[in-house]
Amino acid sequence: MRQVYKTALKTRSPHLLATAQALFTHPAAVLEERLDIIGLYLTLGDHVTVASMLAQLTPEERNTSDAMKLGSEFLLTRNRPIEAMKLLEELSKKRDEPGDAFLVANALARLSSEDDLARKESQRIIDELIVPANGADLAISAFKLLELMPEGSCELERFKNVGKRFEAILGEAEIPLPVRFLEVRLKIAADP
Repeated sequence: MRQVYKTALKTRSPHLLATAQALFTHPAAVLEERLDIIGLYLTLGDHVTVASMLAQLTPEERNTSDAMKLGSEFLLTRNRPIEAMKLLEELSKKRDEPGDAFLVANALARLSSEDDLARKESQRIIDELIVPANGADLAISAFKLLELMPEGSCELERFKNVGKRFEAILGEAEIPLPVRFLEVRLKIAADP
């Protein structure tokens, strides 16, 4: 069953979802495979199936780091940042990875308050993620989180040199247009 699923995934077979369902419920399926299948459905935007599959995991399986990360990603796609933060707090007790910090920044960016403390903390984390060590994909995704925030709550001074930072991260590669547009928008807001 594993090999059939892997082949269906690689070839983008029309039977992929049926194969994924069969493997997910197969008694020999290991947690890593089951989480991979949940991730597939999350990527496809099938939130009903994701919720159902997460509920089918045992409590021990749900308490693994990878399952907690997947659960928090699911909650964020459902725009439930407070619940995601609870999972992410538990996850932070188990490990410290840049991808997890990205999820925390994502959750905090969605929260609003009078003093904007959550968004300020989100921007601090975003700023820390825009470094070469984290790679271009994570840096770009983190920077794009600023789009979730109202323009008035963005700390413009913090990101004024972001173009140079991306040049250091990307090297010879082009800075993606959405990132460049966001950078320009922030520059204009900082110095109209």
